[in-house]
Amino acid sequence: MYVGMYYNGDIESADKRFIQAYENYSYSSVTAGVCEKQNHSVQSQASGIQLAVPFTNSTEASMPRNERQRKLNRRLIIISSVIVIFVLGCLIAVAVYFITKGSSTEVLRTEDFKASTTEVSTADDFKVQCPNNYTKCESEKCGRFCYRYESNQCKSWFDARQICQNEGGDLMVPSECSYPFFREQASLNEGSCSHFWIGGRTENQGFSYVTVKGDVIPQDSSFSYWSIGQPDGGGETCLEMRSYFNNYLMNNFHCVYEEGFICQFFLQ
Repeated sequence: MYVGMYYNGDIESADKRFIQAYENYSYSSVTAGVCEKQNHSVQSQASGIQLAVPFTNSTEASMPRNERQRKLNRRLIIISSVIVIFVLGCLIAVAVYFITKGSSTEVLRTEDFKASTTEVSTADDFKVQCPNNYTKCESEKCGRFCYRYESNQCKSWFDARQICQNEGGDLMVPSECSYPFFREQASLNEGSCSHFWIGGRTENQGFSYVTVKGDVIPQDSSFSYWSIGQPDGGGETCLEMRSYFNNYLMNNFHCVYEEGFICQFFLQ
C-alpha cells in the first residue's frame, strides 16, 4: 500500500490528520465489501492530506487462472481422445473376433454339412436300391442286401419265387453266413403263414440241393442249419424254414404247399 501525505502546519497536527484519514479509509473499505475501481483514493477532511491506495488490476489477477484453465482443458481433450481411441480399438477387436469366429463356425458347419450329405447320400443310394417294404442289411462278411418277410400272403414255392423276382430279387439264399440272421428275424416276422419258403431246391428227389444262385448246399457238418434227419427225400424237393423244427432250422417240403416266404436281393 502506498500512502502519500501532504500537510500544512506543524507535525503533530499532521499526524492527527493522517491517523484520522487512515481510520476513515479502513472503515470505508470494510463497509464497501468489494471494490470495482482500479484505484481507491481517500481524501482526508483535513486540508492538504490525501491518501491514494492503488489496488491490483483484476484482469492481471485473472490471467494465471485462465492459463491454468486452458492447460486443464488441453489435458482433458488429450485424455478424452485417448479414451475414445481405446474404446474404438476395443470395439474393432471385438468385431474382428466375432467375424473370425463366425467364419470359423461357418467353415465347420460347411464341413459338417458335407459329411452329413455324404452319409445321407450313401444311405439314400442304399435305400433307393431297396424296394418298398424291404429292409436293408449290410455286413462285411455277408455283403449288402435287401430283404423282406411275407408272413400273411401264403404261396407255393414257385409262386413265391415269382413274386420275389418281380420285385427285383429272388427267394432268400441260404448260406452259412446269412442263415443265422434270417433265422433270428423269422421269429420276429411271424404271421398267418408260420413257415417260410427259401431259395433252395433239388432236381433229383433230395440228394443234391442248390440255391437259386446255383450254389450247392452242403448236407454235412459244414452247413449247420439243417433240421435233424433232413433232408429226407419223399418227393419233398423245396426248402423251407419251419418254426416247430428247432426254431426255424431248414427242412425240405412239398413245393405245392402254400407258405410264407422271404425275398432277398444283393446290392453291388
